[in-house]
Amino acid sequence: MGGTAVLLGMGVIAPSAAVAAPAPAPADPTVLFQEGFENGTGTDVIALPSYTGSQGASYTADPFWLSAAACNGLVLQGGGDWSGAGAPCAVPEHRDRLMDLAGVLGAGNASNHLVAAYTDADGPAGQTLLAKSSGSGIQLTKGHFYVAGIDIAEVNCFAAADSTISFGLVLPSGEVMIDGAPAVACSTGQTTTVNGHEIKYGSFRSAGFKAPETGAGEYVVRNLQTGGGGNDFAYDNLVLMDATPTLHKSFSKDAVEVGQPVTMQLTVVNTSELSEKTGWGFSDAMPAGMKVASTPNIASTCAAGDVTAAAGSSALSVENGSLASGAESCTISVDVVLDKGGDFTNVITGMDGLGGTPSAAVRALVPSLSLTKTVAPETLTADQREATYTFTVRNDGDVDLHDVAVTDPGPIGGTGTMGAIDCGGVTDLAVDEQIVCTAVYTAGLDDLDGTALKNEAKASGVSPAGTRVDADASAQLPTVAPKPELTLVKSADTDVATRAGQKIVYSFLVTNTGNVTVTDVAVAEGDFSGKGELGDIVCPAAAESLAPQAKVTCTADYTVVAADLTGKAITNTATASGTGPNGAVVSKAAAAQVKTQAPAELAVTGSASGFVPAAGALALLLIAGGATVVATRRLNARS
Repeated sequence: MGGTAVLLGMGVIAPSAAVAAPAPAPADPTVLFQEGFENGTGTDVIALPSYTGSQGASYTADPFWLSAAACNGLVLQGGGDWSGAGAPCAVPEHRDRLMDLAGVLGAGNASNHLVAAYTDADGPAGQTLLAKSSGSGIQLTKGHFYVAGIDIAEVNCFAAADSTISFGLVLPSGEVMIDGAPAVACSTGQTTTVNGHEIKYGSFRSAGFKAPETGAGEYVVRNLQTGGGGNDFAYDNLVLMDATPTLHKSFSKDAVEVGQPVTMQLTVVNTSELSEKTGWGFSDAMPAGMKVASTPNIASTCAAGDVTAAAGSSALSVENGSLASGAESCTISVDVVLDKGGDFTNVITGMDGLGGTPSAAVRALVPSLSLTKTVAPETLTADQREATYTFTVRNDGDVDLHDVAVTDPGPIGGTGTMGAIDCGGVTDLAVDEQIVCTAVYTAGLDDLDGTALKNEAKASGVSPAGTRVDADASAQLPTVAPKPELTLVKSADTDVATRAGQKIVYSFLVTNTGNVTVTDVAVAEGDFSGKGELGDIVCPAAAESLAPQAKVTCTADYTVVAADLTGKAITNTATASGTGPNGAVVSKAAAAQVKTQAPAELAVTGSASGFVPAAGALALLLIAGGATVVATRRLNARS
């Protein structure tokens, strides 16, 4: 039988090969009724209406097919006793042929019983009812397929008339005949020769009949040929079977990436007698998240079937399906996609003419990756301008990823330099694997304004199906605005200068009270009231680079001269300077003073009054007396 598969909105497509999972083997049909005419029979030949089957069935037929005189309607065996049959089958040779047929249908067992239909005369037109059961106990179920069968052995196939067997059923609503070509043993049966006579024989089955209603039924078999020229046969082993095919569902893969097509396979499996089954169908309401692919790729190996599957729809239906005679199974397939991750179980419940509990599961795999980003140190300063960003990329999805990469342009508005991101050459990530990448950013001075540097990185990868996945991560890096500052404290190692030639050591304590390193720290002398020459200010090597809160002491020597001893303090000032991130850094001036002691006033020896003559009077004394005068200091406190 020819067939079409219909794709909604795309017209008609011809049946084509579908990708199918291995189908289960056909199961045997369920026998509802069987008659081998062996119940209570012996060697006697009896009329068919006199026989009662083991299931309680009795049988009738049209009068011609019960005519013993025409050698019809007789239950007999290979070695039968014809004496009680009322002189049936008057031609002994015909009796012999019937007993040969019994042996053939009994596979060599001469005691096998069958029913004669040897047609020693022409039958009346229209008398085709070969046998009909009554009280068989057959129960039919609406929508199930039934197959009737009969065994036939026939001789004289060279004659004009051959038996032409057709099957039917009596339903609650009346008798119906089963569609399909009649069985003709002379044309399709096997061949054997017994006692010099060629015999055609075989087991013949109807096409599948789908019951239109539920209820009691009876078996019907008709011979559409009533002529007596040939048509010489016998029958045995009437059978009616529930031969409903089963529907099985599978997917071409156990798991598929989200958004990628996977083939849904719907396989109809015949029963083992392999009769034609036409008229079945089913509908499939797919679970949420599953839908027909944009290109459904509908395909079918069935003899016929109208398939409706609209792209983007979650519904699929098949009508007027057909399994060809001899076909073990056929498959209809359509591509579907899953639009979210997880496990999907699809159970078909809407079936007509099919059995089974078709269910299949498929898992939707989601490609995904995550990105975390950290930065060290916690703060950027003018002294610490390099920041190392660490990027951890993890495959937290369900499929492997390739072409994994991380990009980061550096801080937004940054004035520094973002180095290359180093991932160690790794570009592939299996599920649950991760890589750690790093990059160094060197901040520009303009970045250090006290606000945080913000930037965003992006990780990407590609799934096996070519889907690109991305992840973002950001980081903030606080900055400290540079505030260079130097503080200078100046001191001397003595408080008073008392004599010429006395050495004074000046110390200059320079402290970096800012938040950045100052380099090339030096001290410069300002105003100096000393009459001599101040030595060079010497600073230690640590002054080359002075970190925040670090201190350094510079020194300078001074030798007191007589002119300094005036009783007035020797004063001087100095400033410290250095170089900060943005240029020169100069401290406030610092001052120090050393008191001086003027030379002591002179007194005349022996003066009780303590009077000290004036310089001019002393000179007169010296000149007038020509004597040596020694001036002594009178310590009034000790007089």
